[in-house]
Amino acid sequence: MDDLLLQKYLRNETSEEELAEVLDWLDASTENQRYLDRLDYISNLNILAGEAQPRIRRRTVSLWKRTAQWSAAAAAVLLYEALRQNQFDHMQLQGQLHDHQWT
Repeated sequence: MDDLLLQKYLRNETSEEELAEVLDWLDASTENQRYLDRLDYISNLNILAGEAQPRIRRRTVSLWKRTAQWSAAAAAVLLYEALRQNQFDHMQLQGQLHDHQWT
C-alpha cells in the first residue's frame, strides 16, 4: 500500500475509491492495521514537532514596486512642503506673517 494514500486516509482526504481501497487493505491483515497505526503515530509526532506544518511563504515585493511606493511617498512630502512654502511666501508678501504662528 502506498504511504501517500494512507496519509490521505489519515487526513480524511480520500476519494470514495481510495477509501474502499484502504479499507480493503486494512481488512486483509492485522499487520496492515499495525502498519497504519505506526504511520499515524509518526505523522502525529511530526505535527507536534512542527515538521508537518505548512511553511509560510514570505511575500516578496519587487524592487520596482518598492521604489514606486517610496517615490510616491517622497513626492507627497515634497508637494506638501512646496504648498506650505507657497502659502508662507504669499502671507509674507501680504504682511500677514507676523499675525500667524508657524510650527
